[in-house]
Amino acid sequence: MLDHLLREAELFKRDHGVYPDVVYLNPGHCAELESENPWMFAEDLSLRLGFEIKVFPASVQPQPTVAYHGDLEYHDDEAEQPWLGQLGIRKSA
Repeated sequence: MLDHLLREAELFKRDHGVYPDVVYLNPGHCAELESENPWMFAEDLSLRLGFEIKVFPASVQPQPTVAYHGDLEYHDDEAEQPWLGQLGIRKSA
């Protein structure tokens, strides 16, 4: 999963001139990423990959997607998603 996301980031950079700063995943993809790379979800993570992970239901986010928003705080719509707190998934990266 991480290899796929990094390839997508490189393609995005080639197409748009900037690396993505957000990755959209569904809970299954997020669980796969955490299972394969538990270090990414460690509390004391010293290595930062440069993107934030946002998790949406599979019905909304069937495939992993990368994007660039610049100001993540401005574009953070988690508070508007009542189902997000029910997922119980930690997000970091």
